Amino acid sequence: MVSVIKHLSKHVSSSEDEASPGIVLANTGQLLWWPEGKRPLTFAGYNNLPLPSLVHLGRWIDPKTNFVRGNESEEAHVKYIFQHVIPSLASDDVVVDVVALCNSVETVTGYLHDNWSTWASRIGTMAMVAGYINTETFDSPDFKEFLRNVSSVSQPMLQGRF
Repeated sequence: MVSVIKHLSKHVSSSEDEASPGIVLANTGQLLWWPEGKRPLTFAGYNNLPLPSLVHLGRWIDPKTNFVRGNESEEAHVKYIFQHVIPSLASDDVVVDVVALCNSVETVTGYLHDNWSTWASRIGTMAMVAGYINTETFDSPDFKEFLRNVSSVSQPMLQGRF
């Protein structure tokens, strides 16, 4: 995603706004905080950190230290981004384009489906890459219409009838 962000930062936001677009990069896999390294890690990355010796049993995950409140799971992290981060950075009339990769595709589409009345007017487009969603689980005809007409999908991705 680094190369994508570098490329996007060279573009303008719109014909009326020559500033670079605002970008929020949310890695839904990095849910553990590593205090010593001062950075987030995936569970696999956390478990692969060097241990003090070969006789140590592994790393303990302390919920108070290693989880950021409100971001303990992929679903909570996506909800936090949409309910707290985006509103704190952009006014209510800003259109948001979403790129979801791999496992986050299901989580992001699930969140948007459940909150479509709030986000319908704010989502410009959605690119979904290397993920999977089952549209049979969606009961919102408006959200299904959005997926059919405005989103970009890598195949095979969608299952179900629109």
